[in-house]
Amino acid sequence: MTTTLNAAVPSAQAGPVDLRNRVVVGLDDDPVSVEALRFGATEAAFRGGDVLALHVWHYPSSWGYPMPWPQETSLGALILPELLRTVEQVTSERAAAGETAVAITAKVVQGDDSFALCTAAHGGALLVLGARHHNRLLGSVSQACVNHPPCPVVIVPTKEATS
Repeated sequence: MTTTLNAAVPSAQAGPVDLRNRVVVGLDDDPVSVEALRFGATEAAFRGGDVLALHVWHYPSSWGYPMPWPQETSLGALILPELLRTVEQVTSERAAAGETAVAITAKVVQGDDSFALCTAAHGGALLVLGARHHNRLLGSVSQACVNHPPCPVVIVPTKEATS
């Protein structure tokens, strides 16, 4: 079973966006993914593109919800409001700072993380992911995406790694 939920966050950007300028950002409940979204929004503004903020969930857990979870409940429906709050936070920060408005679409899908992220980013300008593991250079999803990149890939480090 595959669940896909979409929600667009309004922005001042008008007209169709060239998908070759799309920036795909992988989001989850880790604070570094918010940094990845900030970076992705800045890149999309620079390129005249938009952002697809993508959360991929799978059993046994996602976005801090422990499993087992009743099969009849769509976990994606519970995750989407959290994802939208994160997107709205970054959009508000950009507006308050006077930065260029960027269209950000939030999407939640069920499936394999690296496959879904690479598929969504195929043909796009950039795939942006947050670094997750502090004891290794890259986490498993980042490693898979870097090994088989659908487009240029940026790994945003944690704040601890940059200080």
